[in-house]
Amino acid sequence: MIGLICDSATDTPTEILKKDFVKMVPLKVIINGKEYKDGLEITQKEVIEAMEHSTPQTSLPSREDIFDAYKSLIERGYNEIFVITVPEKLSGTFGLFYSTANEIKKIHPNITIEVVDSNSGSLGAAMIVSKVAEYIEEGKSFDYIREQLDSLINGKSKVFFVVPTLKYLKAGGRIGKVSGTLGEILNVKPIISINEEEEFHEVGRARGMNKAIDKMIDSFLQWVGEKKLEFLAVAKSGEKRETQHYFDYIMSKLEHLNPKKIFTGEISSVALVHLGDGLVGVGGLLK
Repeated sequence: MIGLICDSATDTPTEILKKDFVKMVPLKVIINGKEYKDGLEITQKEVIEAMEHSTPQTSLPSREDIFDAYKSLIERGYNEIFVITVPEKLSGTFGLFYSTANEIKKIHPNITIEVVDSNSGSLGAAMIVSKVAEYIEEGKSFDYIREQLDSLINGKSKVFFVVPTLKYLKAGGRIGKVSGTLGEILNVKPIISINEEEEFHEVGRARGMNKAIDKMIDSFLQWVGEKKLEFLAVAKSGEKRETQHYFDYIMSKLEHLNPKKIFTGEISSVALVHLGDGLVGVGGLLK
């Protein structure tokens, strides 16, 4: 049987996480020296409140939590396991899952584990996790799914987002190929995606959030082109009224694409620490 593990920064929907063959391992948010398990022990609202008077940090999952996730699946008869993580260059999570997998395979030499870098984040990674879960439920073989993952990650999935400020990306050292010091002074907002080198990079920019969101939507539609969209994802961070307005606006502009499934929600607390309050983004998985 095939099992599936993801980390909390993939923002995998609860409906997927409830499946017997799926396990989620939380990354950690650190506030004033205290660690909280992402998605389990802290909320977005609490992180945003903390960001007003401190500088939260993030940390990798514990090796114990990863080990327990593998162990839980193996004890229930899952002898082939996929692990989907956020990009290796943005987090050491991939490496920790990989090294722990090697320890597991020494104990259980008949277990097959494939640790996969999603080359995406938040709901972008969630779509890949969800597609793998779909393949598993359809009874596809481990080798078949492994072959499909290459195209799912390299070409069939893409995310775009806009944030009100780049200060959190800068503070966390994850600014990548996004430049914005002068732009922030002029209220210029970059439209950001993740490139093949797993770095954040600009695909365009516009003055003010309204124009930037329109340009983000245009960039997404250009990427989709004439292709059919299987999954659509729209995400946000925080509960500000204007953020919800942007979120609803994006949904109204993209619903005509008629995807098989739409993922909506808030980004993880871990992502929030690095991206900040007021993010809006869109992602897609092509058929």
